Amino acid sequence: RGAIGSVARLKVAREGAEDLLSLEVKRAKVIRPSVPPDAVKKLAGSIGYIRIESFNAHTPGEFRAALDRLKKEKIRSLIIDLRNNPGGLVGAAVELASIFLPENSVIIRTSHRKAALSQEIRAKRGEVQELELPVVILINPFSASSSEIFAGSLQDHRRARLVGMKSFGKGTLLRIIPLPDGGALRFASGRYVTPSGRVIEGRGLEPDQVSSLTLKQIFTLAGQARKYPGVVEPKQPGAIRDSQLADAVALLTAEAEKKAAEEKKAAEEKKAAEEKKAAEEKKAAEEKTPAAPAPVDPPVGAAK
Repeated sequence: RGAIGSVARLKVAREGAEDLLSLEVKRAKVIRPSVPPDAVKKLAGSIGYIRIESFNAHTPGEFRAALDRLKKEKIRSLIIDLRNNPGGLVGAAVELASIFLPENSVIIRTSHRKAALSQEIRAKRGEVQELELPVVILINPFSASSSEIFAGSLQDHRRARLVGMKSFGKGTLLRIIPLPDGGALRFASGRYVTPSGRVIEGRGLEPDQVSSLTLKQIFTLAGQARKYPGVVEPKQPGAIRDSQLADAVALLTAEAEKKAAEEKKAAEEKKAAEEKKAAEEKKAAEEKTPAAPAPVDPPVGAAK
């Protein structure tokens, strides 16, 4: 440890080498991205994929940049991977939810023993809004806190469907009171409740489509997702099939195909209606036009 900008001199012992390797490292504040650049991808079927590892002060900006990048690649739907996301700042979750919900929509409510202390947190209009893009959110038993606030708000407003397994169930409102001796008292003063009134604490969120895994598979996929983000079945030794991601892709693909079929049917019906109307108008116009008189033969012997 040391001051930012100062130099730390290291001696590194290497297997098979007698001499120590000397290194100089400059101390700096390292910010780990909550949305890793390699975890932002366009999948087959024009489906976007973004994995969020945590919710911190940088998350909204990183997410907006990722979404903007995918929009330039012409995505038609989006998968947001919140599996193994322990949460973080509630404010970051609120900012992200505001991207997908209409202005003034309830994102989360706080429930206190004293009703007067309860409040609602609503969506604010931002520079980036995606109110129509189909969204699926992946969750598992290690998706907690702000992850559940974000996912629960979009699920309640039917703005996104949840795929995976029941989430952790951490939704307490924490309060910190400084003490005279320099310490602090940290305690839960309330609970977070989703827009429809569901208590998160101890209950978690139930997915719209269950896609179960064993604990071993969850841990394997957690490491695999960092190496091969957005890949259903990596062709690597020891890799396993990400059935939850596969189910999310299948859901969005089926929805896209259904929408395309409906649009095609609507276009065909519109064309048929226009052709029918044109035919009826033509027939009506012909009926209004007087028929031309039949030619009359001149009298016999008449001058020509």
